Amino acid sequence: MLLKIEEERLGMSTVVHVAGRLAGAGVDELSRVCRAASGRLRLELSALQHADEVGLALLRSLRESGAELAGVSPFIQLLLGGSRSDDVFRKQKRSRDAGMAPRRKVSDDE
Repeated sequence: MLLKIEEERLGMSTVVHVAGRLAGAGVDELSRVCRAASGRLRLELSALQHADEVGLALLRSLRESGAELAGVSPFIQLLLGGSRSDDVFRKQKRSRDAGMAPRRKVSDDE
């Protein structure tokens, strides 16, 4: 299987299921589907096996614009350049955004 993209609407959200290999014309198709999606966008990537550099750039761009990347395998996470799952990153960011004080580094002199 090269690439399979399925769109599912859940209330005010759109879930896009991506399976196979994200490369070539598939990147353009995924971009088109995501641009046309309404409401909050979630990409379900548990069946994504591989992505080329253009596909990875699209996933990074979607994540940076607020899309949730769910089910990211360790392999795809490595290709995306992160060492933590997206969910962990989002939870930590929400904690910081909620007004929790940042940790203060304590030096050896204190």
